Amino acid sequence: MLPILRKLFRRPPIRMGSVDNRTLRTTPIRNAGFVSFFADNGCVSPRRPHVVERRMRRQRVWRALATVAVVTLSVWFVVESAYALASF
Repeated sequence: MLPILRKLFRRPPIRMGSVDNRTLRTTPIRNAGFVSFFADNGCVSPRRPHVVERRMRRQRVWRALATVAVVTLSVWFVVESAYALASF
């Protein structure tokens, strides 16, 4: 369950064309200069923006559903615990 939540709430390492070096190790492949070199020279084919936006929208919906599920289960647990304690 924890890896699923970690994957759902992770921060993407590349955001708006820049590299967030706090979450990446500096290896030859994951280096900010290396990525910007490829971006400047046009070596990477551009992705279709509507596909990226659709994926981001899906991630936002799944994140919201996961949050609602966790809150609902927490409230249910508290209510059932209070009911069980009140019955004694």
